[in-house]
Amino acid sequence: MKFMSTLIVACSLTTLTLASYSHKNNYNPRCFAALSTPEQEIVPGPNGTFVVPEVRSNGFSEGVLRFDKGLTKAYVDVQVKNLNGTLDRVHIHCAPAGVGGGLAVDVFPGTLDADLNSGIVRGYLTNMDILANCPNINNIASLKAAAEDGGLYFNIHTDVFPAGELRGQLYSEEC
Repeated sequence: MKFMSTLIVACSLTTLTLASYSHKNNYNPRCFAALSTPEQEIVPGPNGTFVVPEVRSNGFSEGVLRFDKGLTKAYVDVQVKNLNGTLDRVHIHCAPAGVGGGLAVDVFPGTLDADLNSGIVRGYLTNMDILANCPNINNIASLKAAAEDGGLYFNIHTDVFPAGELRGQLYSEEC
């Protein structure tokens, strides 16, 4: 009898462990976050290369891109701090880390409003907000797929650094 009880407990623990393992392997992220810094900023260089420009800034931003379950909306929340210039544009670009990419979404101005006093840009995007500048990104679902592949970044533009003062690659985050 003691053997049978031990066997049942062992089977139950194995089932729980496998269920937990399976859930993690099938994890489908809906949130992506970025810490944007001047050191990540790049610009086109000679012969199709990219170089890190001299951006002297103490600025940084934290951004989150979150998708609803139906993939009809993507919620954006970006907060910037200590910029050298005045925030004038926030974009989502399509490219992996270290490479410049096309403009996927013109977040601010254009799609979302910003509170320039607090440095917060917040709101949501729909399929209508996706621009046709990135291969394979034409709606919210494909924007999420690009984020899952590590192919999106926030670019924070200011009047002092019009090419971008801050850049932050988006990475998966549990939400």
